[in-house]
Amino acid sequence: MKHSTKTLQFEELKSLDLQMCHSVGDIVDAMRYCAFGARMLGEVAHTIFEMVTAKDKPILIYSGIADAPLGLLLKKFVSNRWCRRIMLPSQYFSVLRKTAPQGPEYLLVIAMLQDAIECFQKYRWAIDENGQQLYADANEWIESEDRKWPFSFENVCGVLNLNPDYIRVGLNRWVERAEVRRRANKVVPIKPAVAPLPEAVPVPVPVAARAS
Repeated sequence: MKHSTKTLQFEELKSLDLQMCHSVGDIVDAMRYCAFGARMLGEVAHTIFEMVTAKDKPILIYSGIADAPLGLLLKKFVSNRWCRRIMLPSQYFSVLRKTAPQGPEYLLVIAMLQDAIECFQKYRWAIDENGQQLYADANEWIESEDRKWPFSFENVCGVLNLNPDYIRVGLNRWVERAEVRRRANKVVPIKPAVAPLPEAVPVPVPVAARAS
């Protein structure tokens, strides 16, 4: 199954013109189009703004220390009703397993797994740098046993009720079979050398034949 190719949308970087800003919010929003450092701040502020103004408040997935500065900040988000609640990755995926199979989150993890397997198989023997990087990324994700990241291979397989080791073994066997086929296609049959014809040897003519 092929998925549609999305066109990347690039945004032009712009200088920060304070004369065009009438509030702190305008300044922060304009930072989204500045150089890297300021743009990062602008992106964070924009994300928080969308979170605060959204009707359907998001769930925050956080596996860090609860009393760390970031953990305390996220707790304030919940108390301010900017988000619904904070969940551990294990809690989030426990809920996700119980949701309808056609829900958007469910389709997202299916798309992630499908894309990784396609990149693994398509670029396994890539010779260009981009293809090699796509294979390396897919292989690293599949081989990782990390369970802390919400969308790790182990967690994605858990949501889909798949055995991650079974998939890994299947992909390794696919590589072995494909490698055999590749080698077979590269074999050039050796043709036996054709023995040169012997040089012509003059046959003596009988005397009687010459007399005639």
